[in-house]
Amino acid sequence: TFAFLLFTFYFYLFMIAVTPLAKAELSLLEQLPFARPETHRRRFDMQQHGDLVFLVAWQATLPLGQALLIWEGGDRAAVIPRKIGHPEIASVFVAPLHRRKGVATRLLNTAEAVAKARGFSQICISVSIFNTPARTLYRKLQYADAGYGEYLARGIYTDPQGRQRTWEETRVYLIKDL
Repeated sequence: TFAFLLFTFYFYLFMIAVTPLAKAELSLLEQLPFARPETHRRRFDMQQHGDLVFLVAWQATLPLGQALLIWEGGDRAAVIPRKIGHPEIASVFVAPLHRRKGVATRLLNTAEAVAKARGFSQICISVSIFNTPARTLYRKLQYADAGYGEYLARGIYTDPQGRQRTWEETRVYLIKDL
């Protein structure tokens, strides 16, 4: 019945904790699809230096998703040479089995709360123009186009076989008042 489904959904959400990554939890992130231990270690080190907050959504010891809250925000491809003066949420990822269950919303809400507690009045995020589910969620959470237009973001990564690969995607930069 509908009541049972609603109860199940809220019980699921209640069982999710979103916290900054602790060193002892690094190896647990290997349970996420597409996990790259060297990337997690590098990002954890950046958290230790105060450059970002590496947020992880947990159900007990199972990581469901992640997001970065980068203090020196501003997707370089979108806003150079501007300094925007507020943080950016980046690398939002939820494991496929846990999508459309509120995990990304919990990650974003936590990032927003942490930024607001640190005194920021705005926060940004970039998203692929082809990622309709994410764009729909961000719109629902009151993110709006920051006015930089569409732009091409590019990068290099190492695949599981150790080969260097390139990626690129067309994105739009969004902003939200906290």
